Amino acid sequence: INNHYEGTITVNGGSVIGIATGRGNTIQNYTTGSIYITGGNISGSQYNVIANSASGTVEISGGNITGTANTSGTFGVIYNSSGNVTISGGRIESQGSINLLFNHHTGSTITVTGGELITNNGYVYDSNGSSGKTLIVGTNDGNVGIDSPIIRNNGSSWVWMSSTNVSFYDGVIEVKGTANPQSLTNVAIPDGYTFVYGSKTIDSNAYKTAYLKQIATASVSISGNVRPGQTLTATPTSTSDGTKSYQWWYATSADATSGTAISGATSSTYTIAESLVGKYIGVTLTVAESDVYAPVSASSITTGTVSKISASINYATTTVTKTYGDAAFTNTLTKTGDGAV
Repeated sequence: INNHYEGTITVNGGSVIGIATGRGNTIQNYTTGSIYITGGNISGSQYNVIANSASGTVEISGGNITGTANTSGTFGVIYNSSGNVTISGGRIESQGSINLLFNHHTGSTITVTGGELITNNGYVYDSNGSSGKTLIVGTNDGNVGIDSPIIRNNGSSWVWMSSTNVSFYDGVIEVKGTANPQSLTNVAIPDGYTFVYGSKTIDSNAYKTAYLKQIATASVSISGNVRPGQTLTATPTSTSDGTKSYQWWYATSADATSGTAISGATSSTYTIAESLVGKYIGVTLTVAESDVYAPVSASSITTGTVSKISASINYATTTVTKTYGDAAFTNTLTKTGDGAV
């Protein structure tokens, strides 16, 4: 189906199947036309399934769009050349090696605010270089969601092929296997947010996930007498209401931020063992992910090392002279220090 110049194509049901053996598109905006897809099934086995050329507009809010071509390079299930493509719903899938989304020329923008984007062997997105081509995932409205859109990679290739000029505001990335999603360091995200990596099971298969959560702050302080047998207390502070956990450790340096974990010392208090004389005692606070915040951790260490217990015993200064056979008498002892007598 070829939309020439300023025409309009609307697909709201039925099936549109492209079976070209050459460089054919299933549905194409040739120049400044508009394509609206609200339902139906659209597929293509060669080249692009939906091709948007020049200053055309494509809006996808429903339906199933599937590309089965094993064609790499400057092709995509959704191909955009200097136009605007908006995806707010539906399911778009690459079942071959063809890219899912492709921005070809300067001035190309693809915005994904909803729906499911699924690839099995191809990349989710490529831009044939980064200059003047943009992918926006989600809506930059200050309300970050983690449920939609869904970007899923079922194959061995990574989610992005070109990660520059990509902005991520909402949604979840799901990658089959045990490796966390990679190449997200160049993806622009809202200030005060960070990617959180999790896991889930889909159709009995393990997936790693990535989504946005707010960055939390945290700190922890230590109080108590740094002597064997004395109890230290960790006092936490955090903007997150996530579950708090602790790990006490020891180190040989006063500026250490981690050290050798003390087995079993995982509560907010710790009673110092005699074997740690001469060591600094530290604690790490971990605040787990909450509904709003990403996980965060902080550490603290004692200002001095564990010191030995000492005591001095002094007799009374008064001299008492007794002869064998005299009655028993009492003398006074005084103690200073922490040691027991």
